[in-house]
Amino acid sequence: MKKLMIILIFVGSAFLLSACGNEEEEFTVLFFTEELNEKIDEEEIEKQILEQMPEIDEENFSLVFHVSMLEKLFMEIAAHQGDLLIVDEHLLDAAANPDGIHQLDDIAPISIKGSMEEPYLQKNPETGEEELYVLPINNDTTVIQELGLELEHQVGGFIPVYADNEELSKKVLEFLVKQD
Repeated sequence: MKKLMIILIFVGSAFLLSACGNEEEEFTVLFFTEELNEKIDEEEIEKQILEQMPEIDEENFSLVFHVSMLEKLFMEIAAHQGDLLIVDEHLLDAAANPDGIHQLDDIAPISIKGSMEEPYLQKNPETGEEELYVLPINNDTTVIQELGLELEHQVGGFIPVYADNEELSKKVLEFLVKQD
């Protein structure tokens, strides 16, 4: 009986470890936007991202669209879901906390530096300096123009601190906020 328990514990642990290993390979962009949910062609944006980011494995890449509800956003954040989050601007005041998201000054387009305010610009809790933690996606961004969309409201993109691949998340966000 004791040997059986040891074998079951070992096999169970192996399954848990292999499941955790598979999660690290996935790259997920979560959308919490009413307007983009209605207007965007999911396959087209996925195609554009994959063309620009050859390092993303198509089989482990996903775009997930949710309703623009703060409760749903917090549930996904609490569950540590998503490597990159794109949300309606009205959700940013509650969601953009510099303790839980990465600073993005290094990838912000020059055209927006110095012109952003809260909730995009936040005080760094360690240095006290004002830094960008959220980047805007609006009608001036290349990807929105190439998709032929006209947004009524700006959305913001941010990277949670639990994201498995911060550098890849930054590359994808940099592509999404790029302006010509």
